[in-house]
Amino acid sequence: MPDMMNLLDGSERFTLQRVQIMNWGTFNGCHDIPVSPKGHLFVGASGSGKSTLLDAMSSLLSPRASYFNAAARQGEKKGDRNYVSYIRGAWSSEKDTDGRAVSRFLREGPTFSAVSMTFKSNFNREISLLFIGMLPGKSRDESAVKKRYFVITEPFDLIKLKDFGVKGFDIRLVKERFPSAKNFNRFSAYADHFMGLMNIKSAKVLDLLHKAQSAKNMGDINLFFRDFMLGEPQTFAIADNLVENFSKLKSAYETVKDARAQLEVLSEAKTAYDVAQLAKQKRAELEELDAEVEQWRLSYLKRFCEDQLPEAQKQLANVCQLLTNAQNKEENCRNSIDSFKQQLYESGGAALERLKKEKEQVTKDLNKAERSWDRVAPLVELLGFSRPRAVSGWNNICNEARLRKDTAAGALAPLKTQEEDIVFELRVKADEFNKLREEILAMKNTHSNLHPDLLRVRNKVSEALGLSSEELPFAGELMEVKESEAHWQGAVERVLRQFSTSMLVKDRNYGDLARYVDQTHLGTKLVYHRVDSRRLPIKNLSSNCLPNKLNIKPGSWSRWMEDELSQRFDYECVDSTAQFAGSKKAVTPAGQIKHNETRHEKNDRKSVDDRREWVTGFSNELKIQELENRADALSEVIAAKEKAKKEVSQKQQQLNNEISACQRILEIERIIKGSRRTDCSGN
Repeated sequence: MPDMMNLLDGSERFTLQRVQIMNWGTFNGCHDIPVSPKGHLFVGASGSGKSTLLDAMSSLLSPRASYFNAAARQGEKKGDRNYVSYIRGAWSSEKDTDGRAVSRFLREGPTFSAVSMTFKSNFNREISLLFIGMLPGKSRDESAVKKRYFVITEPFDLIKLKDFGVKGFDIRLVKERFPSAKNFNRFSAYADHFMGLMNIKSAKVLDLLHKAQSAKNMGDINLFFRDFMLGEPQTFAIADNLVENFSKLKSAYETVKDARAQLEVLSEAKTAYDVAQLAKQKRAELEELDAEVEQWRLSYLKRFCEDQLPEAQKQLANVCQLLTNAQNKEENCRNSIDSFKQQLYESGGAALERLKKEKEQVTKDLNKAERSWDRVAPLVELLGFSRPRAVSGWNNICNEARLRKDTAAGALAPLKTQEEDIVFELRVKADEFNKLREEILAMKNTHSNLHPDLLRVRNKVSEALGLSSEELPFAGELMEVKESEAHWQGAVERVLRQFSTSMLVKDRNYGDLARYVDQTHLGTKLVYHRVDSRRLPIKNLSSNCLPNKLNIKPGSWSRWMEDELSQRFDYECVDSTAQFAGSKKAVTPAGQIKHNETRHEKNDRKSVDDRREWVTGFSNELKIQELENRADALSEVIAAKEKAKKEVSQKQQQLNNEISACQRILEIERIIKGSRRTDCSGN
């Protein structure tokens, strides 16, 4: 029933009764919020949607609606909320590959948002304001938003427009569902219409409402009215004009000041310019004089030569006469020498000349023989021969060299074979030594007795899955033979060899491990067991049964290890073949294994007591000591082989040197014989 005071007053007042939103911001779907006439308070944590609801109402009542979330960003010119963020439903922000912030939306395709406010007057008149914002396709551009405003004077329920998007954003649907609805494309026309219906005299009322909503807190009431409700005084414009005029006056003063400074600089420049012009003039005069110097020098030189020419011609004539006299005297001397030679030849000079030539030839032959002996002497000394004094001695040396060459060649082949055998053995031993050294170094970094290849695989898997080595143990690391049962160590190792080298993985890590192993080339064989929380009943085993000869490492794996050993490795440890034959599953100290009634096995490729092949145990100190002892023994073998190789190489070198010396002597013999034949044919 209408308030009687309002009826007597005669004025009509409208109060907000209801707010309805559909697909606005993070409010997905349709939401209906009744508002009490006595007042309504929105409370909630930061980010719960209070500003989103205020911005929804601003889109209907204020032309400044695009300045969304003003209360949260006072003093800022631009925020992160707009029609696109509300229509799309922006709910998070993340960085793209270029490091730029990119919003994430609830509604990606063609979508729309709708907001309505229903007012009711004290005369029972009801007016609903409706805003619909539409975005086609996947656009995120603010300019692509299509806005429609409606004023409806009949009862309005927004839920009746829930199929607006399905109908292709057809505006006519609003008119069909609500015949009183009036459609507006622009906010100004829409505002004029509903302000007229509600008897609102000025648009400043709407602006004041928006400013009041934008206030983050009231604070000082004076500041609130000044900053949010009062317009800017005209004196502000006058003050700005004065500041602008003062800036122009200051600019004029600075211009005059700069002009004076330029005048002073240009005065000094004028003086410098005059000095430069005088210098250029002087330089031109000097260049003109320089161009005439060469011509003057040549003319002066010409006059000097002409003055000296007669005296030079006279001196030339005297020199030519002296030259002619010297040539005549030389000719007379040559004739005298020829005459003296002829007289010497006629008085016995021919025989003297022949003897002289023979002496020269003998001297040449002697020098040649000495040079040949210098080449042969080291070879003869190498073979242990003395210097020959006659041709027969030289022939004996050649015959002995021929015999020694054949003997040395026969002894060389076995030495070559012996050296190849030693080199091969050295390579095998060196490879074995290097592998031992690598294994020792790897084992010193861990307590495990497992082969380094398996430890490397575990390190790769652990690093890839972010797990520790304790979360991926090998079974051999979790058990050891009891000290009192040490004589069974080798036999136990043979039975548990494959199980000991198997990796254990908890059920929670099984999927990650299986995927990694399937996708990765490991380079070696890997067996792993999936360990779940199931508990199997432990068998009742005899005291001589293999599991009872083991200590299990305490921890989260111990129960599973005990279950697995009792179920799979219930072998009786027997000392005699009679007990061995009478047992269902058994193993002897020598390492013979009986798996069942029919299958038996004994693998003697390695000694059963070879500690280097053992992989179980909580510590690897004994195995490291065994490997180091083996490495020391190999080192001694390698040193002995190196020494033997060196001795064989020295023997081969001696024989090769002897063969080379013999070949050189025989080659010189062939050269001498060929030279003699040539001399005989020449004579």
